[in-house]
Amino acid sequence: MSESPLVSSAQRREFEERGIFFTDVLFSADEIEAVRAECARVYREKFERDPGQLAQRVRPFIPRVHDESPVVAAFLRHPVFQALARELIGPDVDQAWNQACIKMPDTGNLTMFPYHQDSAFAKLVAMERAFSCFISLGPLRVDNGTLHFAAGGHVAELEHTWNPSASWWECSVDAFEIVPAILEPGAMVIYQRMTPHGSPPNLSDAPRDAMLVGFAPPDVRLLETGELFGDQRALLRGGELAGEHG
Repeated sequence: MSESPLVSSAQRREFEERGIFFTDVLFSADEIEAVRAECARVYREKFERDPGQLAQRVRPFIPRVHDESPVVAAFLRHPVFQALARELIGPDVDQAWNQACIKMPDTGNLTMFPYHQDSAFAKLVAMERAFSCFISLGPLRVDNGTLHFAAGGHVAELEHTWNPSASWWECSVDAFEIVPAILEPGAMVIYQRMTPHGSPPNLSDAPRDAMLVGFAPPDVRLLETGELFGDQRALLRGGELAGEHG
């Protein structure tokens, strides 16, 4: 007897029509705590080496965590991600990007991140088949700055303008329903690369612990230049877990 699909027909419909869907808790508490602890360690070590500016410390950009942590590297090949990738993309899939999404407590609005579409900065071949997972490593709430999504905003590329206070590009989401990712540890929101998302500041007294991982067809390239994009880490080949080097 074949296994039940991880992505239900209702979730698939929501993904297609609204650009997002939410999962139940899909990982054990021990698995999530191990990843949270490793992301926290990588964060500490990064800023021990170079303290940087306050804005960088409270809203850091920490990509390619798998290069810094064997624990995270193994987690990103978890059977849950294999099933998601198989059902949403197909038998051949790469891990295309990953990032520790730690947001520290903030009283100066430094951790606000404007709404934007990832596709506005990196247009990819077969972009419509790529997806991202925003994974809760600790409780995610509005007050600690969880991601918010503009449901339905994935159907067209929106105009982006520079936000100097946030040092990032932003788009207007006034026409869309805004959905906060309120999640318990081990749950995720899955979203398309064109789905607009942003976040309010972390007004709690603890870090917001989350992780972002994206998947795409193999050898994904930038549309404009043809250059390879992202981590280029093989996950599936022929529907099965690929070797570490593809």
